[in-house]
Amino acid sequence: MLHTRPGRRKLNGALFGDGARTVYGMEVWRGSPDRLIVACGSLLQSMPTGGGDPTALPTSYPSGFPSRTGAVTSMAQLGGRLFICNGVDENLKYNGTALMRMGVVGPATLAAPTLSAGGLTGTFQYKATLVSSIAAGAAESEPTAALGVTYTAQQGTFSAPAVPNADPQVDRWFLYRAASGGSTFYRINATAVTLATTISDNIDDTALVAGHSMYGDSSFGGSGGANAVPPGKFYILTQHQGRLVGVTAGAINRLYFSDLGLDAAGIFFKPEAWPATNYLDFGDQGGTQITALISFFDWLIVEQDFGVWSVQGDLAKPDTRTIAPVLVGPDKRGAGVASRGNIAVAENHLYFTGKDGLYRIVKDTTFNARVRPEKVSEHIDQLYHEIDYTTGGAAVYDRDGRRFVLWGKGRIT
Repeated sequence: MLHTRPGRRKLNGALFGDGARTVYGMEVWRGSPDRLIVACGSLLQSMPTGGGDPTALPTSYPSGFPSRTGAVTSMAQLGGRLFICNGVDENLKYNGTALMRMGVVGPATLAAPTLSAGGLTGTFQYKATLVSSIAAGAAESEPTAALGVTYTAQQGTFSAPAVPNADPQVDRWFLYRAASGGSTFYRINATAVTLATTISDNIDDTALVAGHSMYGDSSFGGSGGANAVPPGKFYILTQHQGRLVGVTAGAINRLYFSDLGLDAAGIFFKPEAWPATNYLDFGDQGGTQITALISFFDWLIVEQDFGVWSVQGDLAKPDTRTIAPVLVGPDKRGAGVASRGNIAVAENHLYFTGKDGLYRIVKDTTFNARVRPEKVSEHIDQLYHEIDYTTGGAAVYDRDGRRFVLWGKGRIT
């Protein structure tokens, strides 16, 4: 039986936003205390989940960032950080205290060192990286281009490279050198030092290779290194299997996923790192673009505007299977969703609004069987077809009332 839930209470005192009252997205920040994070107008605001006045999040991200333009905003929390994107502005993260850039952008160049008397003779190649040591947000940038330095019984003292856009989360740096004639780079300083600290190199090849760890597990790979920054401006983000998973505005049918492992803060998530090989392509098999992502137990459900897919297995392993569920639709291409707000998980069920009805996927007990959505809206299809879900919607599960709630916009008849 369709009905509205009786009783309501206004949570916010002051209005959200900056005069433009369109709410582009919201998410609960799980911290101490929990807060509701709302993207409204050109502002990102925080409000206690129990109610109160919204306040703008502290703005500490680089001055080179464009101001928020207002666009559908996606948020996902992982590893103590809330990651925020809208496909237009820079990808951001919130650590409960400040807004920062997602990932650390590599510096452009490393300046030539100051030379003094020492024990090096020959030509050596150097690279440098920038580091963020902010709690629960440690990340290392991609390296600078290689710099060749020639010594004649000398040593070199290097200064930190310039920080792009004066990114405030960047506070330390590493210097790397390749052994003479080699292509693998080793750290000169074992731990990151402050940007004001210079680094001197007077280490012979034997000591360098024996006593200094490499960057990651191999030589630098340019933009495909271990801590590659996000591949573009995401317009959808979710978390699955301890990774961030997202789609960028520049590749609307490519699913990117972040790295996995211990970061510098000792957290078993590396949402800052996006290796260039971490993606799955969907092409135009079920629609013109990916419209929604949601983690559903062992499966990652990928929605396109005319198709629904389930991804099974470890995203980074070659045996990962992308499975197309059997769907019923008038054009035989499947249901799909038009908006990421039109999909929700309710206990062991996943609901989504297709173009011709409301569908449900039930968790299989073995989870090895093919995922099979079933249409459940036959008794309300006349009402359903009067609601325009293509312009957006919202779906939630009310655990207290044990109700699945779906909102749509306006009549189309």
